[in-house]
Amino acid sequence: MIRLAIILIPCALALPFLLLKSGEDRPLAAATREVDAAPSGHSPAIGPGSTFAIEGYGTARARHFPRIKAEVAGEVTALGPDLRPGGQVVRGQTLISIRDAEYRQRLAQAESALRIEEVRLTRLDIEEKHCGEMLDRTCEQVDLMERDKDLLFYLKDRGNASIRECNEKLIELERERTVLQTFQQQMELFESRRQQIVADCGRMRAEVELARLNVDRCVVKAPCDGRIVELKVDVGDRVQPGDLLLSMLDPIVIEVTVELPVSARERVLPDTPCTLFRESAPGTTWSGTIARLSPRANEAKQTFELYVDVDNAAQDTPLIPGYFVRALIHNPNQEQAHAERYVPPSRDGSAGLP
Repeated sequence: MIRLAIILIPCALALPFLLLKSGEDRPLAAATREVDAAPSGHSPAIGPGSTFAIEGYGTARARHFPRIKAEVAGEVTALGPDLRPGGQVVRGQTLISIRDAEYRQRLAQAESALRIEEVRLTRLDIEEKHCGEMLDRTCEQVDLMERDKDLLFYLKDRGNASIRECNEKLIELERERTVLQTFQQQMELFESRRQQIVADCGRMRAEVELARLNVDRCVVKAPCDGRIVELKVDVGDRVQPGDLLLSMLDPIVIEVTVELPVSARERVLPDTPCTLFRESAPGTTWSGTIARLSPRANEAKQTFELYVDVDNAAQDTPLIPGYFVRALIHNPNQEQAHAERYVPPSRDGSAGLP
C-alpha cells in the first residue's frame, strides 16, 4: 500500500499540468491548420491551366529616380510653368533656364578661332600647290641649264667657247640648283605644317562643341516623363556644376522587392511572370516579370530578395510607388509546383512562417 501511494501521489500532482498542456496545444494546432487551409479571399482568379508556385510580399518603388544636377555655373533666370513638387512633367519639357550670355560669348570666340584655323589650312593648300608648280618649273630649268652647260663645254673643247662663258654657266646652274633645293625643302615641310594646322582645327572644333554643349546645358530639360519630388532652386539663385536642382520620380517602370524563403530559390528564375495585388484592393492586379535575384541571403531570417519589374504603361491601373503588395509567382510546371508562402516577420521581430 505504501508503494502504491508513492506511485499514485506524483501522478495525481502531474495530471493538472498535463491537461493544461494538452488544452494549449490543441488551439495552436487548429490555428495553424486554419492558416494553412484558409483560402485567400483577395487572390486573383486562377485559370485551370496556371499554377502559383511561390508567393511573397514586397514594397513597390520607382526604378528610376532621376536627380538632376547643374552642369554649368550661372544664375537661374526662369523656371518652367507650374514647376513645383508633385507636378507632372513630360520628356523634353524645359524645367530650368540658366543665364547663358557668358557661354554664348565663349561659343562665338571658339567659332571665330576655328574659322581662322580653317583659313590657314586653305592658304596652306594654295601655298603647297604654288610651291609644287614652282618646283616643277625649277626642275625643268635645271635640266635645261644642264644641257646648255654640257653643250658649252663641248664647244670649249673645240675652241668655240671660252672658259669664262663656261664658268658663268656653272655659276648660273649652281644658283638654280640652290633654288631647286629650297623648293624641295619647303615641300618637305608642308606635311608637318599641315598636321599641325589639322591638329589645331581639331582642338578648335572640340572647343566649339564644348561651348555649344554648355549653351545647351543652360536649358535643363526633363529626361523622362515623371513627377517632381523635390525642387531645390528658385529664380535668382546662383548654381555651380554639381549642385542639385531637382529630383524626379519616373512612374513608368516600377520595381518590387519581394522577400522569399531560401528553399524557393532553386525554383525561381529571371523572366518568370508573376501577378501582384493588394490585400486592401480586391480585384486590382498588376502583371510583372522577375528581373533579377539578389546573390545574398539573410542568414537570420533564411530569406533572399528578388526584384520584379512592372511596366505601368501596360497596366490598366498604374502601380503606385510605396504600395505594399503580394506577389504570386507563376510556375507552369505542375510537377514542380510546391506552394510556399512567406509571411513577413511581425513587429516583435519573430520570423515569418514558411
